[in-house]
Amino acid sequence: MFYPYEDLRRTYVVMSDGAATVTPSGGGRGVSVLVMCDSPTETVLGGDAQSDELTLRCLSADLPNARRGDLVTWQGARYRLRRDPEKLLDAREQRLALERV
Repeated sequence: MFYPYEDLRRTYVVMSDGAATVTPSGGGRGVSVLVMCDSPTETVLGGDAQSDELTLRCLSADLPNARRGDLVTWQGARYRLRRDPEKLLDAREQRLALERV
């Protein structure tokens, strides 16, 4: 289902889990963006264990140049982007997979 961009922006303003600051790995100024937290649980090791991967969702327009290795500060903790962002919803949103620094 596709939403007008303005409705998607309003959704982030109302339902966000706060702001995260993303700083390019090569240096430069950090950018603050509204994010929604998502921690999907995956079954790994042939069903012997479960893994929670912390991911944040944000609007692609707010963070167009995010790349693997960029630093993310969210709720007082520091993370690194585990891989390049995954585009969602016709590329208007992106999922940021994080690993703790």
